[in-house]
Amino acid sequence: MAPAWAQFESTYQKKAQIIYVNVDERGSSEFQRYSALAPRSIPTTLWLNAAGKVMQSHTGGQSLEELSQATDSALTTP
Repeated sequence: MAPAWAQFESTYQKKAQIIYVNVDERGSSEFQRYSALAPRSIPTTLWLNAAGKVMQSHTGGQSLEELSQATDSALTTP
C-alpha cells in the first residue's frame, strides 16, 4: 500500500490535508487526536470534513484508484 500512498500524496497534497498516525507512537499528538475516532483495524483510512466529522472510512489496504475515488467524493460532498 505504500507505493499507492506515495503517489496519492503527491497528487492530493494541495487539495487535502493528509495525516499519518502511527499506532506504535501512542504518545504522539496525532495519535491522541485521532484515537477518539476509534479505528478498529490497521490500516484504517478516514476522510474528515473541516469540522473533523468522519465523512467516509475504509479498513484495509486500498489501491491508488480506490483512494482517489473516495477522496474525490469527499472533496465534492458539501
